[in-house]
Amino acid sequence: MYQYNGGAKISNANAVVTKGYTKKLSVTGAKVKAWKSKDSKIAKVDKNGKVTGVKAGKTTVYAVTEDGENLTCKVTVKENKFSSVKLSSSDVDYNKCVMEVYKASFDKSGNLVMTARIVNNTTDYITALKDVNIVVKDASGKTIGTYKTSRYNVTVSSYSTKDVKFTLKKSSLKKKKFDLPRKRHRAGVRPAHSRKQMEKRAFAAAGLSHERDERTFAE
Repeated sequence: MYQYNGGAKISNANAVVTKGYTKKLSVTGAKVKAWKSKDSKIAKVDKNGKVTGVKAGKTTVYAVTEDGENLTCKVTVKENKFSSVKLSSSDVDYNKCVMEVYKASFDKSGNLVMTARIVNNTTDYITALKDVNIVVKDASGKTIGTYKTSRYNVTVSSYSTKDVKFTLKKSSLKKKKFDLPRKRHRAGVRPAHSRKQMEKRAFAAAGLSHERDERTFAE
């Protein structure tokens, strides 16, 4: 979206920037004399129009043209984290079990910590998940890493929910720094087991950028 001000226009009237990341602004129809930020503690801008998110908040970036025009871009800086609405029992059909990642962020060591909710709408008592496979993608949809474990011990009573955490080590990430998706993405766990088994078997496809998958328990 371009903002018009006489013959000059700025590339973005509004922009969302992740903390620690940049976005390039430009002006056409006039020469820029200076770029300024109303609050450089939230977002700073260099002489070439490159905006850097400093901390979460809102501010305004100005492009001052040689003839005195002020073109503005309203900038919102967001923390680098993924969040979604928590899955509830009413979202899952009877006799199905679903796991959905609803929160992800980086810890101080650069590890990616993901929080998921398991909804067990069956008569069975889950004691563990097997072959968990969580594919992580960045905001552009590129795969950055995969969390895998052959067994994840967790107890989930019948017709109940439980939140669980998975940590993907920094060393396992293809990129040490990347922008997490902001949009809501669903992920699921596909349980398939015999009700006679003491341990439930679960095949997870719980990626931040995958549609939720759900399957009825098999006898």
